[in-house]
Amino acid sequence: MKKAGTRTGFTIVELLVVITITIILMGLIFGPIVQTFNLTRRANAMVTAQNTARSTLEQISRELSQAMFVYDNSNSPIILKLQDSDGSIIDRQVLYAKIDFMLPKLVMHCNNPDHPENLPRDYERGDDAWPECPECGSEEVEARPKQPLVPSGKLVRYFIGLADPDPTASTDICPAPGARDWPEVGSPMNGFILYRAEVNPYDPDLFEINSNGQPILDDPNFFNADSGNGENGEPFWKNWKRVARPVGHVTDTDLVIVRLDGNDRIDTVTPSVRFQLTQVTGDTLVPTHITDEAAESPTSIPTVFRATYGAWGSSIGDWNTEPFAVAAARKGSGSNTVWYRTAFKQVGSDYQLVINEHNGGSVNEIFNITAYQQTGAFPATNPPIAYVVDPESGEVQFDFPASDVIDREEIRDMNLRVIRHWGSRRETPLRAHRIPMFASIDPTDAFQPRIVPGSEVVIGPDMTPGLRQDLIRKVRYERVPFNLGNPGCNQYKIDYGMDDTTGERVGWIIFSPAFDEVIPEEMAGGEAADIEITYKFQCNRDGDVVVANYSTKTLLQITLGIRYFDRNSGKVHPVELTNKVRVRNLMR
Repeated sequence: MKKAGTRTGFTIVELLVVITITIILMGLIFGPIVQTFNLTRRANAMVTAQNTARSTLEQISRELSQAMFVYDNSNSPIILKLQDSDGSIIDRQVLYAKIDFMLPKLVMHCNNPDHPENLPRDYERGDDAWPECPECGSEEVEARPKQPLVPSGKLVRYFIGLADPDPTASTDICPAPGARDWPEVGSPMNGFILYRAEVNPYDPDLFEINSNGQPILDDPNFFNADSGNGENGEPFWKNWKRVARPVGHVTDTDLVIVRLDGNDRIDTVTPSVRFQLTQVTGDTLVPTHITDEAAESPTSIPTVFRATYGAWGSSIGDWNTEPFAVAAARKGSGSNTVWYRTAFKQVGSDYQLVINEHNGGSVNEIFNITAYQQTGAFPATNPPIAYVVDPESGEVQFDFPASDVIDREEIRDMNLRVIRHWGSRRETPLRAHRIPMFASIDPTDAFQPRIVPGSEVVIGPDMTPGLRQDLIRKVRYERVPFNLGNPGCNQYKIDYGMDDTTGERVGWIIFSPAFDEVIPEEMAGGEAADIEITYKFQCNRDGDVVVANYSTKTLLQITLGIRYFDRNSGKVHPVELTNKVRVRNLMR
């Protein structure tokens, strides 16, 4: 029995024990649940970053694969503005954070299987990269080039820029207006994002126009607060902001990687999104042989060597002083190999492409490609080898145009020789001319030119017997095989000398030896007759090998790195994807 007036209950110690046990149990129960939520949130953030990167990379790859022209960005840096740890704004120039290209005229096509049958599937693209179908709203669309392929005339630019470059922005919104904020805590308030713009390259509101009326495409400061003003009086950056559209997430992302020095100051800045031309090294160029039997030299020395890829990057400047390198190898005496390598030498503010001979330990310049292309004059020094480089086609060409003229006096001398020696059975051709270039060849000289078989064109007065002088005009003479008898009227034969190691035969052009097949010395109107000879010559030899190092716009490498910030934890989720894009429509 209980005593009257007594109360039952728990002591303070008992309550504390129960509370402690409850807290422990609650921790054991809800701790994993909270952790699971955090893991789920992080997983969602990672999935979001991966999906954004994947879809963005797919869009860029699809567009670039359709391009008809890609601009070389090897010397096109852009300026990124960042706030240093002391609050100051610093500029950093980075490469490969921008790419310009031109698409063909495109038409969009809807591939949605549920597209209404009574509505058209094709529609105009507009300024969006991949606009959804206006009829059914589907995103299952593709861009098809209009045939025939014609450049659109618009410049497509992908570039990295601040989410808000406005220098007048409120500091309540952005701690560093016009620059990326510091430090990197939580979600960046003004991070770098990816933009896409499709514009008229001659728009003076977007580009500064030089004195030649051409736009300056490589302004590294075009999207910054101090970019200057367009023709409309507005800053360039504001005009670009108006036409550019963000690609991917605008918030909670950043597309640069900042490394600090020992004093916590900004040391290096690297864009995590990069557009680069693919580097090709040690590419052995394929010779293009002349196989026309009519040229009498079915196994002649090739004059053109072609690389695996064309559209080489050729932009040269402070950031890239050697966009490509070509080398021709020739077997020398004994086991020695002589190399003839290209090099870019700076002359004032310009760069000239030259060929240097590397023989043993000596290096000598033997041919200035740039000077030849500017003047068309082959050097009188007669180099042992010479070639020009066509970076657009990816070809190295060893043939050079030349010309010669047989004047009326020489024609008269050839005709007189036939009259004097008719019937004497002289073995030396009577109507023959040797091209001066080959008349003084020294077999011991390193310069040993050869006529490119089939390259010559001979135009002279009509030799038809009995033709009245007032009807004599110039005609193109026909070449006959060298070993098949004498040429006749309006014909010639030429000795390429391909089998003559001494060079004694090369360069002879022989006309009809007949007494009654005279080369006219005058033409209609009393004009003095002459014979015009154009041809190509080469000084490379059989067995010469050509190799090249270059970057190609035909194959582009895209690196897409997105740094996604989790707002709750402040952690960064980096995602990086790469892809090589073959530019199918590039004009070679």
